[in-house]
Amino acid sequence: MEHNIKSLGEEMANLASEKTAIEDAITFSKQEGKYPPPRVTEWLKQAQKIQYDVTTLLDENADERADCESKCTLDCNLCYCYERSRIVAKKLDKVKQLLSSSCNFPDYVFATRSPIKAVEKMVVPSLVGQKAASDLSRLLELMNDDVTKRTAVWGMGGVGKTSLVKNLNNELFSSVAHSFDLVIWVQVSRDLDLQAIQQQIAERLKLELCAGESTRSRARKLLQRLMMTRKLLLIFDDVWDKIDLDTVGIPQGGDHPCCKILFTTQSFSVCREMGTDQCIKVDLLSQEDAWSLFATSAGNVVEIEGIKSLAREVARECCFLPLAIKTLGKSMSGKSEVELWKNALCQMQRSSPFYKSIENEIFLPLSMGYNSLHCNKLKQCFLFCSLYPENCSISVTELIQCWTADGLICENQTLEESFNHGVALIDILKESCLLALGEVTGTVKMHDVVRDVAIWLSQREEEFGFSSESEVSLHEIPKKFQKYRRVSFLKKTMKKLPSRLLECSKLTVLLLQGNPLKDIPNEFFLELRELKVLNLSGTQITSLPASLLQLEELRALLLRDCRSLERLPPLGALCNLRVLDLSSSPIKELPKGMGNLRNLSDLNLSRTHHLETIEAGAISGLTGLENLDMSFSAYDWDCAAEQSAAYGELLTLERLSVLNIRLDRVDCLVSSSAWLKKLRSFSIQVGPRRCDAKQHPIPCDEKRVTLRGVDLLDGELEGLLSNASALDMVACGGTRGLSEVASQRQWYELASLKALSIE
Repeated sequence: MEHNIKSLGEEMANLASEKTAIEDAITFSKQEGKYPPPRVTEWLKQAQKIQYDVTTLLDENADERADCESKCTLDCNLCYCYERSRIVAKKLDKVKQLLSSSCNFPDYVFATRSPIKAVEKMVVPSLVGQKAASDLSRLLELMNDDVTKRTAVWGMGGVGKTSLVKNLNNELFSSVAHSFDLVIWVQVSRDLDLQAIQQQIAERLKLELCAGESTRSRARKLLQRLMMTRKLLLIFDDVWDKIDLDTVGIPQGGDHPCCKILFTTQSFSVCREMGTDQCIKVDLLSQEDAWSLFATSAGNVVEIEGIKSLAREVARECCFLPLAIKTLGKSMSGKSEVELWKNALCQMQRSSPFYKSIENEIFLPLSMGYNSLHCNKLKQCFLFCSLYPENCSISVTELIQCWTADGLICENQTLEESFNHGVALIDILKESCLLALGEVTGTVKMHDVVRDVAIWLSQREEEFGFSSESEVSLHEIPKKFQKYRRVSFLKKTMKKLPSRLLECSKLTVLLLQGNPLKDIPNEFFLELRELKVLNLSGTQITSLPASLLQLEELRALLLRDCRSLERLPPLGALCNLRVLDLSSSPIKELPKGMGNLRNLSDLNLSRTHHLETIEAGAISGLTGLENLDMSFSAYDWDCAAEQSAAYGELLTLERLSVLNIRLDRVDCLVSSSAWLKKLRSFSIQVGPRRCDAKQHPIPCDEKRVTLRGVDLLDGELEGLLSNASALDMVACGGTRGLSEVASQRQWYELASLKALSIE
């Protein structure tokens, strides 16, 4: 028995060692999605049981044997030893059988595997500038924040989002204090592929997935494995669409309270759809940091006399965008000839990718934002913005007018509906970092490099027919212009137009504003039968030719700030005209035939300081008019001559919803209360002509009344004031105190008033 007990102890030690090895192997296997067969599980149960039985047996054997030796006879002792020895021998055989059977288990159970690194270091350049360092510090705070579960890093393409997050990854790699058990980097493709995402996560986990396995089956395996990790960070780079984390198999919320999601995206709408807790926007570099990055990328060549000033100009053409700065800097590295730098500057100013690396490394990546736009019309809205010059603040109102006139927004809706639709499209472009807010309220702008990409795309997307040729004049129109439909020569210092355009029969948009044009040849418009948008704002033209009347498809005629324009031809033939802007022009008389423009919905006559004559019926004939702006116009509605349009014509405009107008007196408003109530917004100024007065910006739902030099006790104010939401009183009289005014009946009707200004 002593021999068997000794042997049993040795074999039990071997069994314990074997059991531990198998359990460790199973733990590693489970991390790869492999689970032991039932016989291995059964073996572990038997090993556990025999360990308990043998321990109990040996403890009992020692106690009972001592008791037996003190009380029993020799025969009894021998009997006991024989029985115990037989039991010990059986246990010994059982242990040997278990050890022998473990040799037949699959090899993978015993395979030795390298542990999964918590963080894998990535190759990435160091961050540039204080702002980037601040963003990194903020990200680290959010990663250690127990409340924030989902964080987005967003911004325009090439601004450094991926570099920022890669630097974060390496900070976690270097820090011994970081709290994540596992950080997984996933590179997302432009066309969202959930199985490709699952495969990247599985490879990081060393988890085998079958090629033909369904997404759901893969998700189940990933979820089981990820749930084994105590604290987890998943980084998704370059996300263009919402990722369904449940479908991928990523634990969330209560399932795994210590799982964090971090992703980079160019679209703010993705941030919203992904339900982020925090969003960090990566901005452009400062001027100092931009030059530092360019000099580092280009090398010592930028210090050469004669090149340094050119290098700074080339760097400025990159407009503080890190991707463009690094790519262009590297492409100019080692180039010490001044001529090469002059050529680079010239080509950049022409929006031309003069090196293949610029096209591949800047234009192609930045064009992904364009490719992500969900429909062709939205893409064309984006390309339309490239028709405006660089660094240009584009009026949102004008842009939407042009989009609608050109058919990019449905015209079979009200002006308000079209405007709202346009604002929604602009919002999509802004959230995709393809447009940004302009310097002036109510404007947007396009980053210069993004504009370069848009021009490059216009040349590739020929079916859309956009052209913003900076170096071509209308006198030198090449044959390729035959296929163009939207052409811009905006602010090109063009002084003269060709007598006739023969190569542009498909033209729908012609932007000529801001040129010092003085005359338009008589036959200039004869071939432009398809033209829908014509913008001559800010030119020096004195009149328009009769050939303009051939433009039967024209929807928008913009003549704003034409300071020399004194007369217009009769416009009644432009039967499809919807927008006419004559603001800040010196016209004295509204064109003849205006009353025939049944489709005109937007008429801007603001600041027409010399307007004296509007023929009778010209306004009442505009049955489709929805927006009339005559703020600070000189036209006198109160003393209109017999053959001139009177205030009563306005009351016949059933579709009118927005009105800005100046009146000398309030007499004509006595019976207008019910009509004014139907308007969505208005700005009515009552008082002497003050053409230099400042105009308040009118919110879309505001009804503003401005009283200048008016008798406040005039009973005829009642109908006007009862509809006002904002009231300005300037140098008004009739009373020495507001208490007298307040006692008048009409002042009890100001239930809608939200703002009051007394001056």
